[in-house]
Amino acid sequence: MAGKWFSNLMGDRPQVLLEQEIDLGGSAHHTLERDREYLRVRLNALKLAYGRQGTRKYFGCVYSEFRVTDLRLGEAVYHRVTTPDYLKGIDETSLDRVLIKDIILLDSVPYRGDLSFQLGLVSIPTVDGDLVGPYLEFLAEVADTTGVGAMAKAALGYVQPLQKGFDLLCGAQKGIRLEVGIDKSFEDVSTGTYVLCRGDLSSRLPLKLSESGSLLDANGDSVEGMSYVIYSIEATKRNTRWKAFEVKEAHDKLMALSQIGETRRIREQALPHFKEVLRASPELILEDAILLGEEEERRYSGDPGTRHQVSHRDFVPWSLDDLEAAIDTLKAGKARNGSS
Repeated sequence: MAGKWFSNLMGDRPQVLLEQEIDLGGSAHHTLERDREYLRVRLNALKLAYGRQGTRKYFGCVYSEFRVTDLRLGEAVYHRVTTPDYLKGIDETSLDRVLIKDIILLDSVPYRGDLSFQLGLVSIPTVDGDLVGPYLEFLAEVADTTGVGAMAKAALGYVQPLQKGFDLLCGAQKGIRLEVGIDKSFEDVSTGTYVLCRGDLSSRLPLKLSESGSLLDANGDSVEGMSYVIYSIEATKRNTRWKAFEVKEAHDKLMALSQIGETRRIREQALPHFKEVLRASPELILEDAILLGEEEERRYSGDPGTRHQVSHRDFVPWSLDDLEAAIDTLKAGKARNGSS
């Protein structure tokens, strides 16, 4: 179930929440292929504009909640709580500046054909001595700790408390406001860069970015006086989380057996188990799981061209990074041959 923070703040919803793809001068857009690519979402820039009266200070926070299909859990949930130093305890005189902040919100998860997310720039009023700052820092630390993936065994118990923590903050803190936000589900996901603005820019399209990263309209004029968030959706080659948990345990078992020359147990038990673990990993698309398993098996093949062979006398261990580098080289070679 999605968090309540977004609906709690919708009473202050601006008349226009514009989601507009930014013109980047003809950059190509690519529709992600289901079960064949990894998905990443990046925060590129944000602006918290002047829009309050009085002398109070504010914390500006970007909160994101992504939901994707997961082979093991059915649905995986990823949270990110981001409060850059620039947005901590600021007053009105510090507003209306663009912050170029490259932050990964969703870090390369296998794209299974579904994506929904809530993303918002929230301003939270604060006074000296209150706990808004420490509370946001705590939520950010929890999100970072569990952000390696909702599949992590240690992370599963934190998803609902983290979600509830931000819900409570949004429900209890008076004067909190959703500056810009989006609540969206995709059927087909395409790469691209998008802007969320608090205001109607329909007469100033197409939007684009300046060399410094600020938002410009069709006439090249800077977009002033309104808050916005710029984010990008990307396709990536792989994530780093696949090397953890069960995959690492299975590979460590192979290395231990190799060191003592247990050739039979490797071929009959440990190697088939390693390949099964790869195929079952929610962090890998099937193509990568198969290639990684084949590369591991090749190292035990006895091929004279293979550097690593099962011999405990001169055993040289290899890592999961070595396997990854090997299949990256293989895939790069196939790509070159296919394009020539």
